[in-house]
Formats: sequence, C-alpha cells, structure tokens
Amino acid sequence: MTATSASLARRAHPRAQYRPFTLTLDLTVPRMVVSLRRPPSGGPVAHGRQGRAQRLAALEGPRAQGALPAVLEMLHRRGFSLPRLEERGRGRLRLDETLGARIVLLLWAMAPVRKPSRWALLRAGIAAMVDEEVLYWYAKAAGERAGARGQNALRALRLLLAGE
Repeated sequence: MTATSASLARRAHPRAQYRPFTLTLDLTVPRMVVSLRRPPSGGPVAHGRQGRAQRLAALEGPRAQGALPAVLEMLHRRGFSLPRLEERGRGRLRLDETLGARIVLLLWAMAPVRKPSRWALLRAGIAAMVDEEVLYWYAKAAGERAGARGQNALRALRLLLAGE
C-alpha cells in the first residue's frame, strides 16, 4: 500500500465514530435502558468532553423479554459480540445514530402494547424499515416527544405496523 492510498483509506474510515446512544442491557431481569448523550452546549464534542445523558426509553419484565430477540438481532448484524454479553448477563453498549434510533423506536412502540402477537408485528415491521424510514419516525416521535404530537406519531406507527 502506498502512502497516498493509506491516507485515502484513513479519510474514508474515520477512527472515532459518533455514537450518541447508550444501551444498557440486563439479561437476568430482563431490562433495557437507552439514553442519549448530547454534546455540551457550544457545539461539537471538544477535548473529550461530553454532555449529560438523557434517558429516552426503558423496558423491563415481559415487554423487555419480548423486545430482546429483535434487539439482539440488530446488535448482531452490526457486529457486537453477543456471546460475551450473554456470558456476563449484562452490558453497556455505545450505539451509532441509526441503530440507537431503531432500538429507541422499538422500545417506544412496544411500551404500551400488551399482546405478544402485536409485539411480533412491531419487531418485524421496525426491523424491515430502511434507515431513512427509522430516522423519520424517530424524529416525528422524539421531536415532540413530551407533547401530544409525539404520542400521535407513535400511535400512528403502531397502527401502521400492528393494526392496533
């Protein structure tokens, strides 16, 4: 490899990938928590400083058990080491924007649903979405999450995917 091709390879694959989401898994309970770490005010992360984490979604008990196969499949597809996670029974993983948004959207959509048959439809529907579609629904739900519009977006997503 020449010096020019090596420098081009470094530019094409940056070393530090932006991973704003953190997924905390506890397989023994089961419990899943996703938080978002925003950069400190004043722009991008500088000198290794990061902003505060905001908890976005949490599931535990039967609903977390229902979402777990889909979450583990998503992590496996992105190259995370699942045997090590299963061996320890818990773990904290840093996720990029698209994977984090996909998992948060799944947890938000599954939170109020009680029927396991609808859980399966939601898992399959969100797993089948392309990244742009996931980011669209995440933006619709998160942009107005505290208000009625975010809840309406999640209700529309559940209706679209599970016929709720």
